[in-house]
Amino acid sequence: MLYPKSAPGTPKLREEIANGDVVYVTTIYCVIDLFAVQFAKAAGAIVYATASTRSLPHVRALGVDEVIDYRQQKIELLAGDIDLVVETL
Repeated sequence: MLYPKSAPGTPKLREEIANGDVVYVTTIYCVIDLFAVQFAKAAGAIVYATASTRSLPHVRALGVDEVIDYRQQKIELLAGDIDLVVETL
């Protein structure tokens, strides 16, 4: 189970992540998103995230497996089955 410490009012993520699961982080905006990426990778998950064209290299450097340029691509067509969505905005 995942219980990240976060600022008051930030949703808490509680989900089991298994090896090979696909986790989609809708945006890399705050430390909670980064924690979700790191936790999912440590559990063996495949991590997808969306970003702007300018941010693609930065998001890849954070360990995201598949970075999707939301201005040019649709997550629905690329990700297939998603086991867990992390959205903190």
